[in-house]
Amino acid sequence: MTKNKTKRIYMDHAAAAPMDKRVKKAMEPYWTENFGNPNALYKEGLVARSAVEIARENVAKVLGARPKEIIFTNGGTESDNLAIFGVARAMTGGVGKLTSLRTDEEGNPTEAKFPNSSLSSVSRPHIITTKFEHHAVLNSCKRLEKEGFEVTYLDVGKEGVVSPEDVKRELKPETVLVSIMYANNEIGTVQPIKEIAKVIRIFKKNGGGKLLSLRTDEEGNPTESKFSSSVFPYFHTDACQAPGYLDLNVERRHRSALCKKWHQS
Repeated sequence: MTKNKTKRIYMDHAAAAPMDKRVKKAMEPYWTENFGNPNALYKEGLVARSAVEIARENVAKVLGARPKEIIFTNGGTESDNLAIFGVARAMTGGVGKLTSLRTDEEGNPTEAKFPNSSLSSVSRPHIITTKFEHHAVLNSCKRLEKEGFEVTYLDVGKEGVVSPEDVKRELKPETVLVSIMYANNEIGTVQPIKEIAKVIRIFKKNGGGKLLSLRTDEEGNPTESKFSSSVFPYFHTDACQAPGYLDLNVERRHRSALCKKWHQS
């Protein structure tokens, strides 16, 4: 009589991968003797701070970025939120929600104003993303829609890839952010990030990324018009599934913000 033996095989490394033995060995000192708070001013804190800064420099080298551009968070969702809301809050001056001034016949806002601010936009700030993004991105965009932002959700073709031409078609002066995933966590499709970045770069070079703003008086009446900086639109990429497989160099790929998490590598 024989018994059927089955071996369990873990195949969800895209969600979480087991720790490499080399990583465990390198981290063990920080779980025992080097456990200090990196913000503390005494010896243990200084040792921990040094380790954090060395890690920051190493990550910067991998990404082709500067150490001061590297921000550590607790995961991919927080990173995506920080990038998307960071751009939104920066361009609204940190004043939060947009207050609609005028609506169309169906009640949709066509003109918006920043409360407690002297700036109002002729058209709503615009974001471009795709329908197949991770919910960390989609939910952030939906939240901003409720605050008055306009969001365009691009479709993908039958191969699961977004077309750079579709991005080009949707870009307009009010576009402040383009957020497109690098590699999809469900079906594994890889987006043409370099080509999309080129489309955005040409758009900005031609002066297209300038959001028209109006300076208003205390009653909200426009008194002066001006153009904001042509740094818009920023290009954000959720690259959590890309490490170990794809080029992450932000200079070669021309990305403004890249989010990743190492425990899936």
